[in-house]
This record gives sequence, structure tokens and C-alpha cells, in this order.
Amino acid sequence: RGKALPSLGGIVRAMSDGILSESSSRGVAVETGGAVQAEACAIAGVLKLAFHQFEDDRGVIAEVYRADWGSLLPAMKNFTLQRSVANVLRGMRLHRRRDEVVVGGIGVTQVGMIDLRPASPTHLVADVVEIADGPIAGVFVPAGVLHGVYSVTATVHVECRSTLWDPEDEHG
Repeated sequence: RGKALPSLGGIVRAMSDGILSESSSRGVAVETGGAVQAEACAIAGVLKLAFHQFEDDRGVIAEVYRADWGSLLPAMKNFTLQRSVANVLRGMRLHRRRDEVVVGGIGVTQVGMIDLRPASPTHLVADVVEIADGPIAGVFVPAGVLHGVYSVTATVHVECRSTLWDPEDEHG
């Protein structure tokens, strides 16, 4: 059923039906699945994502993207890791051809948005979604929604994009 992978420094890993199990020499076992919960926000199509996390004495692990989440999120093709000091705004920016997911969990991050899609039922609605320090969470931002990522505290976050980064789709 599962495929055994080589031992890595006392950690034995096995993949089974998309579930990764780890056990360490200390006898700690973690089973990770990849569950995500999505909550609608004030802007149509924007989702706050809560990723299922597994925590033990080594830390926390969570899957933040799976290709089989296709009914929830589009395929992502580009990922960037960003580290910011406190009180930094990255944006505002508008993408007409790509969707994004901002994933945080280290530091307090706020994603500010305004819906600029003329045909949207929430056209010109503004919203701010906060990603707290600690829980690994994200915000899905569809194309056509102006957005910026503000680091309230020092942060580390990942931005996932549905297309490769293209400077011609950077408006803002």
C-alpha cells in the first residue's frame, strides 16, 4: 500500500494514499493528511484558508498546497518565500491573469484587498484578512482583486501563484 522512503537521520518516512507518516528515534509519530478548511470573506471568491496542522515536540507541519484541491484552488505554478521586518507593506498590486494564495504563520500578516472586477457582485468592496502568528493559514486572492500584504510584526510568508511570475501582470 505504501512506498517506503529512505531513513533520514533517524526519521523513517512512508507515503500511503497521500498521507505521510513519520516516526523518529524518540518514538514520536506524526500522520499528515492535507486537510484544509475554507471560509468565505467579504469579497466574492476570496477565501481564508485554515490548514490542518500536526504539532509535536519537534514543531509543526502542515500541507499548504495539494494539486488534488482543484475544486477549491486552481493549480499553482510559482511559489516565493518572503521575509519582512515589521511595518512593511508589499503592494498594493493588481493581477488580471493570475490568482494568488498568501500563506503565513510566522508573525502577524494582514492582506488588504479591494474588488476591482466590474462584473463582481462585490465590486469596490474592501476587506482586510489577518493571518495570526502561530496557526498556519492563508488567503486566496482571485485575479482582479487589488491586494497588498502588510507585516504587522516581522513575518515569513509564502506566495503561491497560478501562473509563473510575469512583470506584465504587475499592476499597482
